[in-house]
Amino acid sequence: MKDTKMKTKIREMVIADYDGVRTLWGETAGLGLSSADERGEVEKFLDANPKTSLIIEIDGEIVGSVLGGFDGRRGYIYHLTVVEKMRGKGFGKMLMDELELRFKEIGAHKIHLMIYLDNENWRFYEERGYKRRDGELFIMSSDLG
Repeated sequence: MKDTKMKTKIREMVIADYDGVRTLWGETAGLGLSSADERGEVEKFLDANPKTSLIIEIDGEIVGSVLGGFDGRRGYIYHLTVVEKMRGKGFGKMLMDELELRFKEIGAHKIHLMIYLDNENWRFYEERGYKRRDGELFIMSSDLG
């Protein structure tokens, strides 16, 4: 009898994954992209964060990803996404569980993430215990180049 179970695997993202992951990001509503998401910049990010940038695959096909950065004190989450047809099946939760575990293992005491105000996916994080800090913090940015 043939095994029809799908093989799900979480692994570290490598630059060879870039094209597929970049396509996934581009197809994800509410995910902001910039020049920092170009191949060379992502390669630098992966070099600096090799254990906390993750891919989830089913039968070898990428169905989700998350970039995790660590500054020596805090973890930062960027670009968590799952292929639209696979959402609601727990793959985002699996990625977050693994990323949070890895952050804890390397000594992060707190995790931050940024999400656009009109992105309703903030509820996913709130269910995980993340707190909105409206009125307490706001983000300021400056392009350097």
